[in-house]
Amino acid sequence: MPPRPHAAWKSINKWMFSRALFPVVIIACTVLAFRNGVGVSDRGVLSEGHLLTQVYYALGLFALGGMDIGTPVGGPVFWRRVLWAMYFLAPTVAAVTVLEGIWRSMRPWLTTRWLWRKHVVVAGAGLVAAACVDALAKRLPRTEILVVERQPDRSHWARLQAKSNVYIIRGDITDPVLLGQLRLHKARAMLLLTDDEFANIEVASKIRTAEVHHEATALPLLVRVSNLTLLEAARTLMTQTTTMVNLHQGVATNFHAICARHMRETPGGDTLVLAGFGRFSRTFLRCFLSDESSRDVQHLHIVEREPELCWAQFAESLDGGLRAELEAKLTLHAGDIRDPRLWSAVLSGGNENDGEALQPKNLSIALATSDYALNLQTALVLRARLPESFVAVRTFERSTFGAQVAAARDIVVVYAADELNDRIHNHWFPRVGL
Repeated sequence: MPPRPHAAWKSINKWMFSRALFPVVIIACTVLAFRNGVGVSDRGVLSEGHLLTQVYYALGLFALGGMDIGTPVGGPVFWRRVLWAMYFLAPTVAAVTVLEGIWRSMRPWLTTRWLWRKHVVVAGAGLVAAACVDALAKRLPRTEILVVERQPDRSHWARLQAKSNVYIIRGDITDPVLLGQLRLHKARAMLLLTDDEFANIEVASKIRTAEVHHEATALPLLVRVSNLTLLEAARTLMTQTTTMVNLHQGVATNFHAICARHMRETPGGDTLVLAGFGRFSRTFLRCFLSDESSRDVQHLHIVEREPELCWAQFAESLDGGLRAELEAKLTLHAGDIRDPRLWSAVLSGGNENDGEALQPKNLSIALATSDYALNLQTALVLRARLPESFVAVRTFERSTFGAQVAAARDIVVVYAADELNDRIHNHWFPRVGL
């Protein structure tokens, strides 16, 4: 998820203010010294000159430090000393700015050519990767962290770049030249957390087969894979020092536990409605299939923009008997969850005219799309319509407003950020020795 525009502007404004503060103060103090009667040896008294003339000479201090106008003479002692101070400060600020510019321009080049040792490499700067970098920066403040990101404008690049022990590299983690520059044979660990799961697995495979560096084959790897098919295939190929992680698994497990408990406490057959059937919802449904809670589900409704395609992709991994059993309970609904007409069709049992209406007390709705704000908005609409039903929402970070509204309307909210922080500190980092 890219940073919000107003947050980016706030960061830019803060940066501009911090850079402009010293020059503005120097110019203002210089002009005030001139206007209070301080003159210069080569230009005489400037207090009677035009304001623009005084500003012009003040600006010249940054380039020549007063060598073109001479030394301060006359006027009050205080302001003469102030002008002397500006003579030294102005060229110093200018020199620091030039050196900073040189450093900023050379830093990307130096980052990929520095002789890194005992560092940690993180591929990606999205939500999951940024959370891991934040935790690493606090957990290991003296360890250098190299973050590789292909699309900085669609990531948390700017925020991570401000950390003292984080070094950003713009590039594709699958690039063999870039991989060679990361000195993986000297690294402590590598976290492959990009949104491109195939790229994560591909890089891990190259490292394990010594395509990158023959001394890096035992490097501890954390590989993010949420696609269940890829995850099962990759686990059979990787070594013990490779940890395959699926954030959806932990969140979906908590989501399932809450929903299954409600179903057990509700007499009669239950209906489960999944709004959104991406990787998270598929993992969530697999949790039902892995235990006896699937027996409580008599009817399954899936709401998606392309439900047939999503279901076909999921059902392909099921054995024939289980697939037939699920499809006997299944109703697919194509549309946008913001559309009230869609929900009228869902709640009528699949057909507004002759379908059997769903029983509110035995109805469980899981709003699990990737649009977290939309999940909560839809939950509020459905709660007003279905005061007796179980409504659960998947979101990422905690929101004060969202938590208050959810508590007031009896809506269950599962926060992915809480599960992510727990996984990072208690499961992921220990497995790769961090």
